[in-house]
Amino acid sequence: MAWQRVSLSCSVGFLVFCGVAHCQSEYLVRHCLELNHSTIMAVDPEQAIAAERKYLADCSQLMSKEQQTTSLSLIGMYLIKQRQYDDAIPILQRCLAIDPDRAWCWVRLGNANWALNKRSDARTSWEKAIAIGGFTDSNAKAVQEAKRALIEHSGEFPDTESKSEVTPNDSGHSEITHSFGTGFFVNRQE
Repeated sequence: MAWQRVSLSCSVGFLVFCGVAHCQSEYLVRHCLELNHSTIMAVDPEQAIAAERKYLADCSQLMSKEQQTTSLSLIGMYLIKQRQYDDAIPILQRCLAIDPDRAWCWVRLGNANWALNKRSDARTSWEKAIAIGGFTDSNAKAVQEAKRALIEHSGEFPDTESKSEVTPNDSGHSEITHSFGTGFFVNRQE
């Protein structure tokens, strides 16, 4: 574990004053910040996967649920880009076990299943992403991607109690407001 190298980074005075446990946690925080930076700086998918996996392995106890699911979702995305669909599925399922409302994990799980010719599982995953709704910006983008995937692969998507309404705005253009079942609203000018 990363904190085992603590004796190299803590001064003797700090150890006497603060104790070993504090020094270990300080080192771990610093180590995790460096790992997080390396995940951001990764340029190719293999490097990104390795960096995200190292970050999760060493730092998961310091990470929020959102940070963990973001890392897992990114690993899944990079695995899909490398056509490693069988490897992506358990990663994305782990993401959903942590937070079943993480729409990007559902979308990417659908993408991996589609690539493996598991059409029904793919559609179910995309439909679950849509059902979650866009209560965050990230989920709103994932919902749009799930709808795009369903349209592209089947020509339709289930009605999720979405309603459209055309209203004029101050600029004189019509504005279409879409309301999804979760109360999330998206405006598009036409």
